[in-house]
Amino acid sequence: MRVDGLSWRPHGRTRPVLPGIDLDIPAGQRLLLVAASGSGKSTLLRALAGVLETTGSGDLTGQVTIGDRPPGERAGRVGLVLQEPGAGLVGASVGRDVAFGLENVALPREQMPGRVAAALHAVGLGGLPLDTPTSALSGGQTQRLALAGALALEPDLLLLDEPTAMLDPDSAAEVRAAVDQVAGARGLTTVIVEHRLQQWLPQVDRLVVLDEQGRVSHDGPPEEVLARHGDELAAAGIWVPGVPAPEPMALPSEALGAG
Repeated sequence: MRVDGLSWRPHGRTRPVLPGIDLDIPAGQRLLLVAASGSGKSTLLRALAGVLETTGSGDLTGQVTIGDRPPGERAGRVGLVLQEPGAGLVGASVGRDVAFGLENVALPREQMPGRVAAALHAVGLGGLPLDTPTSALSGGQTQRLALAGALALEPDLLLLDEPTAMLDPDSAAEVRAAVDQVAGARGLTTVIVEHRLQQWLPQVDRLVVLDEQGRVSHDGPPEEVLARHGDELAAAGIWVPGVPAPEPMALPSEALGAG
């Protein structure tokens, strides 16, 4: 995947969120993308998915390509999993939910059961009956189901936008283990957006940091970036191993409605 001069300025803003990003992501690489809140991480992820202009309005310049083609040219080429469990659910049952994307790309019906079963097995949900209501799943199971729905389309690129942010520690560990197993087994190019780094570091090859203006400020092997810039990242609100956790920002009493 290549990102060349990517810039995005939402309508109504004078300054771009992404001011000309350049990135080269080799096939099979696992990249951890970090930045302070509001620095453009999720915006960049949506640009990589090819859906930026469908989720917002603004001025887009530059380009994103997978191979030599735009990411949105083939449906299902990019899998995107969001942070809120249930945000991507579309089916009332486990089987229907995973099959939804396959129906939308017009996969022949006879191929669907095998794809659905393989995707559920890959994320550790193979033991669930296909008619299990999605409303009965835990948060961790729901995130793994969303991952299964993306994997069923056999994407070239997997994008994860803080996929464990709203989960308890055990559920978060289940999701990380599923991502690790699937990315390794399929050789998936993977980009993970996260604030809490420690648990993801064993799974990634590269750490990319965006500054407050949305520019790439640091890029390299995770251990090198953290050794040189760990204190700086912690000061920006990122949970860095070996550095005290960021302190919540103090708000004036009037901002809380006190009077």
